[in-house]
Amino acid sequence: MREFRFVLGRRALIVFLALLVATGALLGVPATTRTLAESPPPGSQETAAASADPVAADEPLLGPSGYSPLLQAGGGFVWTLVPTTSQSPSAPTARCNHAMATTPSGVLLFGGWDGSGFLNDTWLFNPITSTWGLLDTGSASPTNRGNHAMAATPSGVLLFGGQGDGGIFLNDTWLFNTATNTWGLLDTGSASPTDRCNHAMATTPSGALLFGGQDDGGIFLNDTWLFNTATNTWGLLDTGSASPSRRHSHAMAATPSGVLLFGGHGVGHGVGYLNDTWLFNTATNTWGKLELTLTITAPSARYLHAMATTPSGVLLFGGQDGSGIFNDTWLFNTGTNSWGLLDTGSASPSGRFSHAMAATLSGVLLFGGDYDTYKLNDTWLYGPPPSIVVTSPTGNERWTIGTNRDITWTSTGLNSTTLTILLARNGVDFTETITKGLSSAINIYTWTVTGPGTINAKIRVQQDATEGTSPDYFTITSALFPYIGGTTTLTTSDPWLEISGGTDTGTLWVTPLDPQYTSDPDLSQFIQETGKRSALFFDIGQEGLSGTLTIVLHFTPQVGEETFVLYLWNGTGWVSVPGTLNLANHTFTFTIDAALLLGTPFALGGDPVAMPGMNPWGLALLSLSLLGMGGWWFLRRRGVA
Repeated sequence: MREFRFVLGRRALIVFLALLVATGALLGVPATTRTLAESPPPGSQETAAASADPVAADEPLLGPSGYSPLLQAGGGFVWTLVPTTSQSPSAPTARCNHAMATTPSGVLLFGGWDGSGFLNDTWLFNPITSTWGLLDTGSASPTNRGNHAMAATPSGVLLFGGQGDGGIFLNDTWLFNTATNTWGLLDTGSASPTDRCNHAMATTPSGALLFGGQDDGGIFLNDTWLFNTATNTWGLLDTGSASPSRRHSHAMAATPSGVLLFGGHGVGHGVGYLNDTWLFNTATNTWGKLELTLTITAPSARYLHAMATTPSGVLLFGGQDGSGIFNDTWLFNTGTNSWGLLDTGSASPSGRFSHAMAATLSGVLLFGGDYDTYKLNDTWLYGPPPSIVVTSPTGNERWTIGTNRDITWTSTGLNSTTLTILLARNGVDFTETITKGLSSAINIYTWTVTGPGTINAKIRVQQDATEGTSPDYFTITSALFPYIGGTTTLTTSDPWLEISGGTDTGTLWVTPLDPQYTSDPDLSQFIQETGKRSALFFDIGQEGLSGTLTIVLHFTPQVGEETFVLYLWNGTGWVSVPGTLNLANHTFTFTIDAALLLGTPFALGGDPVAMPGMNPWGLALLSLSLLGMGGWWFLRRRGVA
């Protein structure tokens, strides 16, 4: 930060100075000197929060590591309720038995049951803005349905089967094109899974895996099918003798080792809830029941739960067992083949079943579900705690008063609908409100910069207890001045600075600063060391100039009569540059290499003559002297003295 400070003492009475010096001499107390060279460099910096690089919009999210780059191992993640905002005035209506899948642009949702009928609407959740959008998919679209399944593939989102109007069981195959936002009915040939509902699908390197479900005759199924996206065909796999038992309403998710399956409703009506864990090996096309290790417990038997892929493993939430409805959160660690119950804090989705989950760039998204007698339409995100990172200003910018500048930020997991932007001109006290009530879905605000100028400005964007602050100071400055070195004289307003000299063509800025907004951590120390108690401040700097600059300060007769010295910070200590005081013309002049104004903080102040040390007797003598002076001044004002 380029910084110019001119420190002026008030006019000192000669009698007071004489008494002060005499007091120190009389008491024989040695002066204690602490020079500016021993002072730390002014200013302190906060560290910017790191943020992960986003996945490109056109990058296929196929491998488990690509689903949620922010949801890395390490813990500390939470469930956060995603608000409805002005940019997303509506979310999907309350429903259960819907399906969701990850796309490069977000999470796709289709259909479900709202309590009175099946649905066929298509929604997309944008993880960058945390908003839902209803898609216009044209005339071709899957019919109304619920209890279907979807999975991401290299070609788009695959949808199969489900239960439609009139209780009809379906076995049609659809593909959602994420580039055109359209559905297409696929001709998969003669081989295809039979009509069914409550089956499960998951992504594989070559397409999508389907297992189980229930057919229209009430038969529970345990067949395994693979959809090949290269040929748009289904193939029934011979998985050998080992295979999960017949079931429906189970859940599956992709892992680095294959496809994980957990639980479901086994053979029999009203009984047979399962909690077995299976892994499908995509290299050998075989199932294997996992013997869980390093674990004391696993999720209890359940069905109608949901699972989603994360880089740390597979996340599971909710479900029911016929007598209870769950809201527990589990993570399956694929490295250790173990389940772990997660402590997600006080905020968590309520108990539910027949909901859906899918991975996003920010974590795992959960939507809707059923809770016995009513349907849900809340949106939750499991991932890092809510955060806001200010991306502009970040520090060292010069924002000119009266211009429009963009304040920008990124955020994750915000849990309410309003944002407030605050300004601290001293870098500490955020007392000025720039705006409030912003939608949490946006990440930019254009501000018309206001004065007074300051070198220590910071911006804070906050929502409830979540806040982000610009990591370093930026300058609010008066207008920038085009400057032609050599012959140009630049004159600023009161306090009056006259600048001339230099070579080349460039830009120079000078901003008188209001002292109450200039609280550099080193300021009080500097004033104390120079023995001054009043100050005028400037921010001054240049770009593109070289050579020698002459800077003249014109001050009023009321300004003090000290000898001034310029102090420059060289990175390790303060060095002095002498100047010339002209009391008759009320000016102070110094010359400086223009290069020193490029990024070098500096201060201009009175010569830091050490103050005499004080003991109680010296302080008493000084007090009596001051009282005597005050009485003399009072009598003089009254015309007595």
